[in-house]
Amino acid sequence: MAKTTLDDIAGWAGLSRATVYRAFPGGREAILGATVDTELARLFSDLAVVMGEAKDLEEVLVAGMVETARHLHDHRAIRYMLVHEPGVVLSHMAFDQMDRVLATASSFAAPFLGRWLEPDQAARAAEWAVRITFSYLLTRSPRLDPTDRDDVQFWAALQNGTLSIQQCASCATLRHPPRPQCARCGATRHEWRPVSGAGEVWSFTVIYPPTLPAFADRTPYNSVVVRLDEGVFLVSNLVECPMHELAVGLRVEVVLTRAVAGADTDDDLVLPLFRRV
Repeated sequence: MAKTTLDDIAGWAGLSRATVYRAFPGGREAILGATVDTELARLFSDLAVVMGEAKDLEEVLVAGMVETARHLHDHRAIRYMLVHEPGVVLSHMAFDQMDRVLATASSFAAPFLGRWLEPDQAARAAEWAVRITFSYLLTRSPRLDPTDRDDVQFWAALQNGTLSIQQCASCATLRHPPRPQCARCGATRHEWRPVSGAGEVWSFTVIYPPTLPAFADRTPYNSVVVRLDEGVFLVSNLVECPMHELAVGLRVEVVLTRAVAGADTDDDLVLPLFRRV
């Protein structure tokens, strides 16, 4: 990008340099600016569709963040520049340039959030949604894929204090892990249903040393398969229970626990762990 000239652009477009310059008197910088404006308009157009269809505040935030993450992740030019010329992209995410990006994105998103928030709250929420999206894109989490709407929706509900499970909108079958299609009827429409978090241990194992270095200080620890009363299965850990008292059929309940920051965890992640009833 830094070495791209007006002659290069004219050659790629199959036009003379004079023709390009008549359309863009500002030259190379004017063309790059128009390209950015076009790409931004395309992103905002896609966002308007998914955010306009949202039924509540959580859904509109997730829809906007995931669609933005997908657009930026799948954009060939942005991916190329992040690898070969990262300064071109990253310079827009620092100091005064970042303020301009936040102001533009917030002014677009705030009206959609304004369906549930006061204007000042909507503007603030929009700004933080943009910050979070950029943060996950630039520092990818091994636990959360910001381009996977189903994954984001599950973890967002946990962050808000609710264990929610996907439910097919056609046949009402509950499914977990989250996925885009019902295995029973093939329908792609779904809803999120809050569940009780109560269930029983279906299976378990206890891990002793030697183990992977990241887990060495946790041994011995357990891994349990819990069958919720609603019928779906979750793999998790059982806390506040001596290892020798673990048993199949043990009644348990979910306890939402904020992860302890470390090399293998995110300090803002809420985990659905379980304890005995």
